[in-house]
Amino acid sequence: MREQGRTVDQANAALAYLERLYPGAIGEACFIDRAGAENARVVRGQRAIPAELSTDESQAPFFAPTSAMRQGEVFQAKPYISPDIKEWVISNSTALPTGDGSRAAIVHFEVTIESFRRGAADVEGGYDVRLLDDAGRVVIDGRARSESARRSGSPPTGAGGASPGSRRQGASDRRRPSRGVPARA
Repeated sequence: MREQGRTVDQANAALAYLERLYPGAIGEACFIDRAGAENARVVRGQRAIPAELSTDESQAPFFAPTSAMRQGEVFQAKPYISPDIKEWVISNSTALPTGDGSRAAIVHFEVTIESFRRGAADVEGGYDVRLLDDAGRVVIDGRARSESARRSGSPPTGAGGASPGSRRQGASDRRRPSRGVPARA
């Protein structure tokens, strides 16, 4: 499928549609075949050219867990800095089954941590909104932009909070049934 053609055009259009559904939240989205090669990728709404596609994503932290999922399950990774957009993100991925039950590809997309902070700030309405990790540490503070954290390479934090990457091992990597559309940030 790596050759550019109608199927890849349709894949790129589907990936770009995620950004229209969730403007400003999706940083990168891609289709990866069962061997690990990227077949299509859209970054901030822009289609990657074939030379920019990765030939092997099989060692990416999401690849093996996603490949082991049952139909309808979604793997959500711990927050990390996206190599494509250089921001803190949470990735979601699911295996796409074929008619015979085999896994033909993985669809993978990254939601920016900043989009969660903006969403929290938009709904504050006079309240302080903070997102806490499983240990009770502030991960997102609706009052504090994470822009400086993105530039510095430090994880986004709230007032005195810990980074999302400092969560206990396994606390945020989870499998959960997909309802077809992620919650709006």
